[in-house]
Amino acid sequence: MPVATVKLARGRSILFFFVLTLLVSVCGAPTATTDLAPTFANPPVAPTVRQGLLTAAGAAYHRQGPGVIVLSLGGARADLVDQYLSDGLMPNLARLVKAGVKAQYAQSVDPPLITPAHASISSGCFPDKTGIISDKYQSPQDDLTEYVSTLDGFEMAVEPVWRTAMRHGLRTAAVFWPGAGPDLPEQSALRQAQDTADYTVAYGESYAPSAQHTLTFTVASGWENPPRSFSPLQEGLLRITAPSTTLRPFDGAQGRLGSGQGSGHRHEDALVSALNVLAVDTRDDGIANYDAFYLCRFKEVDGDSAPLVEGQWTPVTVSPHLRSGAYFKITASNLMSLTNPLSSTVPITVAASISLTVFQSQVSYNQASPVELLREVSELFGFFPPPPDHRALQQGWITPEDYLTMAETQSRWMMEVAIHIYTTYQPDLMLTGQSSLGEVVRQFLLVDERQPGYSPELAEEYAGYRQRGAQIADASLGQLLTATDLQDTTLFVVSDHGLAPVHTVVHLNTILEQAGFLSFQESPGFPVDATSSQALALASEGSAYIHVNLRGRERPGVVLPEEYPALLDELVRTLSEVRDPNGQPVLARIVRRQEMGSLHLSSPYSGDLFVQAESGYVLSDKSGKEAAFEPTSCYGGAGYDSALGEMHGIFVAAGRGVREGETISPVRVVDVAPTVARLLGFTPAGIVDGLALDEIVR
Repeated sequence: MPVATVKLARGRSILFFFVLTLLVSVCGAPTATTDLAPTFANPPVAPTVRQGLLTAAGAAYHRQGPGVIVLSLGGARADLVDQYLSDGLMPNLARLVKAGVKAQYAQSVDPPLITPAHASISSGCFPDKTGIISDKYQSPQDDLTEYVSTLDGFEMAVEPVWRTAMRHGLRTAAVFWPGAGPDLPEQSALRQAQDTADYTVAYGESYAPSAQHTLTFTVASGWENPPRSFSPLQEGLLRITAPSTTLRPFDGAQGRLGSGQGSGHRHEDALVSALNVLAVDTRDDGIANYDAFYLCRFKEVDGDSAPLVEGQWTPVTVSPHLRSGAYFKITASNLMSLTNPLSSTVPITVAASISLTVFQSQVSYNQASPVELLREVSELFGFFPPPPDHRALQQGWITPEDYLTMAETQSRWMMEVAIHIYTTYQPDLMLTGQSSLGEVVRQFLLVDERQPGYSPELAEEYAGYRQRGAQIADASLGQLLTATDLQDTTLFVVSDHGLAPVHTVVHLNTILEQAGFLSFQESPGFPVDATSSQALALASEGSAYIHVNLRGRERPGVVLPEEYPALLDELVRTLSEVRDPNGQPVLARIVRRQEMGSLHLSSPYSGDLFVQAESGYVLSDKSGKEAAFEPTSCYGGAGYDSALGEMHGIFVAAGRGVREGETISPVRVVDVAPTVARLLGFTPAGIVDGLALDEIVR
């Protein structure tokens, strides 16, 4: 785990019980504990909104002028997308390209990571103005071991384009857009005034991680309304748990992540929910073969019970009041070994206990504002589907096909919600995000012989998975195109950055420890000993900041100001000499604080040094690692020099006001927001760095 205490971005530190109370008061109790699984073959149909559900923002608004939609396909790399277009794998995007304008590529910001890039897309400003200089960073005057996480929401120092549009009388929506979170009462007035759109649906929140359960069964008793079974009913219990730290303030805001799970020390798990499982034999064949299983909150089989079928995914509402849920799948069983023929004259008995292995996804719920919209999304669409699960795939709990199914399920669900918001409430501007393509490419970008497990055969298999990821993303785009009239709407399809193949993890804090700059305590999790440490690394994929424990700035501050210049020189020398076990240089760039302006990273939150790795190396800030290098567990990463071709994203625009069938020179992600303003007829905020792309406008 990372070595530092983590906090949410400014204004986002919230108590778990407060969120539960808010959502319970908003959502009420549902009529069922299961959601219908998506049917991918059917075209999307926007559900009919129930009257009176949305009153705070007003449902009677009808857009009078043009509309703009910005769709972010997170992690979509320009050259890979070009290949998918050439191979005919993304016909909907190809149709959009033919009808509009495509840039050679879109250059991201440095570091090209999810939150800095999306902050720049939505504001038109570089990170030194947005204040989002990485996916995590340290705030001045904080303890050396504390950092701010922006992955669960962030508060920009500048105005996003949807707020500028609102000041000009336009209605806006931000749907699954990274950094756009719902209004919460404990947020600062500044946060609410700067960041929230009229309609905001945030990426779902999770409070219990995925798990693999081994269920054993005994003779059932006390069940109401059980179905007929030709063998004695059997029952088991599935317990959903979460580390106790996740039930405290979000992201361990008052804990030490260095002593958490994954560092050799495990907190006691807390029970989240318990589901009863009933095993039924539905076949009158004289064989004790259990072929039907029911997940039930109580010992009763009714309309709320969820059938659990081997080889199929089952969505189940875990908390009816919170409207949270998870997906379940039987991944292994001993059912075949129990199918022993029995005499028709002898009562059927079970020769051995039933055993099932069941995968449970993370437990998630929706986040949205106004609160009426939260209720509406939960009632019409159910709980937020889990993302494709990297950890579960690495553990062998799920297969690559399962991973792709999870990506497809979430992608389709998110797009259906976005379409509902756009068609029902008709915002003049909507920004929405999709992460499925990036999640798949990140997991399966096996193209380099240096990557662990590489073989030509496996590389070919993984290329097929990446193609499936492209098709999933394109299918969601197709849903949007079906629901959008490009005669009065402009559609932008962009990405935050590309992804590079990775092969080696570099533990920067191990390197700093070995060089004498950092000390760990001899206790579970190996937390940092801030009283004897001179420097600490905070890493995000291919980039990292090195923070000096400077007296008068950090707490406790052990480095005297007069010692600072020489220490910084020594750190630069140490880092520049880092080589991997094959003697290859690891770091491509080491930038001192006073030089960060050239990268638009001059910020109070920037470290004393900014480093970026050579492509292929993932920088880590984990503690307690004896070796500085180890193989990666996934195959794609971001955060490298934004000028690299592997970091280039995509830019396509089509519809109202856009030229047709043209290819233009590269653009920058900061050019998106001022171009949106240009098309909607308002002046962007005076602070923006980007320029309106007049060459795309007809």
